[in-house]
Formats: sequence, structure tokens, C-alpha cells
Amino acid sequence: LSIHSFPTRRSSDLSSVSVLPPPGFASAQLLPGRTIRLTINTPRAIRWRPGQHLFLTIPAVALFQSHPYTIVSIDERARGIVPFGGPSLLCTEGSEVVLLIRAQNGFSRKLWEYVAEKRRERETDGTANAEVAKGINLRALVSAPLGSAARADWESYETLLIVSGGTGITFGRSEEHTSELQS
Repeated sequence: LSIHSFPTRRSSDLSSVSVLPPPGFASAQLLPGRTIRLTINTPRAIRWRPGQHLFLTIPAVALFQSHPYTIVSIDERARGIVPFGGPSLLCTEGSEVVLLIRAQNGFSRKLWEYVAEKRRERETDGTANAEVAKGINLRALVSAPLGSAARADWESYETLLIVSGGTGITFGRSEEHTSELQS
């Protein structure tokens, strides 16, 4: 585990500070409801559409396990949107992918416990509260995005109602954010 200081940005869609870790790493932030926001900076650009998922591996938690998670963020580059961090981020090679993971059993619980333990260590070693709130960085490996929400032509509807709950809200939030940007 390496801990660094990185530029932050205000994310209006998720209402808190998000940290962009170095390529190949993820910033893990604890949220209420035993949920983790994982902000992954991929070494190479990847493209996805709302509703797609990817397989995530965190070697520090489970070296040879991959688990599927729906991507909550939108692909800002493919849509021609300037990232919150400014146009200079468009020149970088990687992509910023955000996942919301609720701790339940198995891998997600181990990930929650790992991040909570590392956060406690940072709190007890005198790290400033603002730095602790940014989360911890850990190596993250992701697959290419899978699945498709492209079968539905959401843009052809004047009104769209998406009902979702729990961690299934990731699909609804990404679709909602995409729809807001198109109007």
C-alpha cells in the first residue's frame, strides 16, 4: 500500500471530494451504509456506456479473485465532456472509473474491512482529517467493460423513470447523469 497526495476535484454528482490516484491504483473512500466509493485511474483509456460493468481485482484483498461491479461514472472522454479536473485530464492516457461497492459477504466485506483498517491506521498515526477523508490508495486491476445498456434507446423518450435501490442504483445514477448532460 502506498499513500500519496493527489489533486482533488469536486464531484457534483456524488457530493463529495474525489481523489484521482496514480494510474493502476484506486482511491477507496468509506461512505455511510458500509459502502465504498472506489475511484480507479486506469493506465489506458477505456470506453463504456451507462449500465455496463467490469470485473475488479484488488490484489491486497484477494489476489486471484475478480468480482463484477456496475460502473457508476460516465465516460467523459467518449462523450466529449471536459472532466471536472479540467481539460488537461483529457490529455492523460487513462480513464477515471467510479464504482460504489456495498459491503455484504466475501470479497466486498473483506475490502470494507481492509479499507477501514488502513483508515484507522492513518487516523492513529496523526494524519490530518482532510487527508484521511480522501481515502486510501490501493492497486486495482479492471477488465474491459462488459454488458450493454445500448439495447434500449433511452434518448428516444421524453420522460424516463428509473427505479433502483441498494447498489443497483449505480445504473440509475449513471443513466440519469448522462441524460442531464444531453439536455
